[in-house]
Amino acid sequence: MGSYDKLYQKIIEGQSDANINFQDLCSFLQKLEFDMRISGSHHII
Repeated sequence: MGSYDKLYQKIIEGQSDANINFQDLCSFLQKLEFDMRISGSHHII
């Protein structure tokens, strides 16, 4: 199981939402072809 699969499982289970790394989540969403914009310190996906 790859790292994206493990992260997907953590998100789907909803048990450890506070323990998901922000950068991992951003790269995961970009892999799913979401666009990211950064405005100052705000990340908009």
